[in-house]
Amino acid sequence: GVEPKYKYSAGLEKGAGLVGLERARGQARLLLVEGVLDALYLAAQGLPAVAVGGTDFSSRQLQAVEHNRTQELLLALDADEAGQKGTVKILEQLRGSTLRAYVVSLPAGYKDPDELVRAKGLEALQQALGAAESGSRWQARHICSLHDLSTDQGRDRALSQALEAWSRIEDGLERRDFLEALQAATGLSAEDLAYRSYLQAQRAAQSHSEAVAK
Repeated sequence: GVEPKYKYSAGLEKGAGLVGLERARGQARLLLVEGVLDALYLAAQGLPAVAVGGTDFSSRQLQAVEHNRTQELLLALDADEAGQKGTVKILEQLRGSTLRAYVVSLPAGYKDPDELVRAKGLEALQQALGAAESGSRWQARHICSLHDLSTDQGRDRALSQALEAWSRIEDGLERRDFLEALQAATGLSAEDLAYRSYLQAQRAAQSHSEAVAK
């Protein structure tokens, strides 16, 4: 059979599906990483790190974090395609939760927080944590990075995908963060985006009405 990417050795804590959560009990701020050993290493450095054990964040894990009285969840999944997709998925799962989500971007050349700390020291990671941006702001930039904005088609596809994601955000501050990041990434003004965002909101409302009717 195929070996899973993450396995749990005997004796490792996996309380409610999150390795390290028992040690971070009651912490208002948690650092979420992929690997079990990464979380244990970072916890040994004094950071409230927990491991999701991959890139899939279950509803049980979300409940465990909320019950922990955590307020801020800093996502620091691996800086590869799987980690990026996992980050997007987790951000969508956190919509409507009691948690404020932030995304940690590591310096170029480093795949995960553990690697950064071993190479550059804890201070380098602390700087990255301090610069973590809201999930909405990161998501807007990420969507734009998937398209060639130098072409009209690429720009329009990025806007369509971005505004679809924006229409699912309910929190007013997160919506503002998203649009600000979208403006910065595309070079468009607020006026340029206003009409398209209005149309997207109208389409989202129509789709919702049709779904309810069905």
